[in-house]
Amino acid sequence: MYKDWAKYIPDDVELLAVDLRGRGGRFNERLSADINTHINDILVNYGHLNELPLIVFGHSMGGLLGFEFSRAVKERLGHEILHFFPSASRAPQLPRVMDVTYNLSDDDFLSKLGESDGLPREIFESSELRDIFLPILRSDVRLCEVYCFEGATLLECPISVIGGTMDQGVLRHELETWREHTTKDTCLHLISAGHFYVDTHRLQVINIIMKQIGSTSIL
Repeated sequence: MYKDWAKYIPDDVELLAVDLRGRGGRFNERLSADINTHINDILVNYGHLNELPLIVFGHSMGGLLGFEFSRAVKERLGHEILHFFPSASRAPQLPRVMDVTYNLSDDDFLSKLGESDGLPREIFESSELRDIFLPILRSDVRLCEVYCFEGATLLECPISVIGGTMDQGVLRHELETWREHTTKDTCLHLISAGHFYVDTHRLQVINIIMKQIGSTSIL
């Protein structure tokens, strides 16, 4: 999904789209619902870039991953990222308010996912797509549902939060509380869309990021 962003961003910004285990170019690898496993993977693959001005964007579950990666860069490598953009992601310290769903039967799990505001209907209607995406979705949901916020390390970079006004799963006050995780400024950008605006309003998301980091927008 993010690899397509390259044609919309200016030349002074290099796009690094992370493939997690079991997805994209790493599809044949075993899935993991352990956030530390993913953070260690990302550090191995991208940690050598820590002295460059890193900008981290993460949507939904990626917001948690981006947050923990940014903290790991600070705590383990002794560097600070330039800017963090959590998108459609509840602040990590907030208690879980939804029932646990990752361990439901396939039918019940898909039924819960069906209540989401934008998951492609093809996943529910095609047995082939269901077989491919169900394990990935279950792993993602499990990671979010078992995640436990630990520590009080504050980032020392701006946090620009992005959210959808029609996203019933991530409310405005849950976005606003990201301000508790940095010593720098925070701001909130709302898009008139549901949870999957990263697809439906991609250019608007990219434009927000480019403007916040001071790069010339080409949109």
